[in-house]
Amino acid sequence: MFRFAIRDVLWLTVVVALSVGWWLDNRRNGFDRVRAAQTEANLREDKFWAEQRAIKLYEQRVQILRAAADRLPPTDFRGVAAEAN
Repeated sequence: MFRFAIRDVLWLTVVVALSVGWWLDNRRNGFDRVRAAQTEANLREDKFWAEQRAIKLYEQRVQILRAAADRLPPTDFRGVAAEAN
């Protein structure tokens, strides 16, 4: 039979401990990458919807200004109200 010394058991313990530590670290890094990808996707989606809201607000402001401009009397290039004939 094989005979193992204390030194052999200690080496085996070191090898197993390093292997388990490496595996746990590698596994955690994988979860971090997935979480980072999800966060990035969420930020892109939030940015998209913020841009959509900004466009909508801009369009509403343009409509308000156009409606206000339609109510003003026509003017010539000097800003003087043109006489209606």
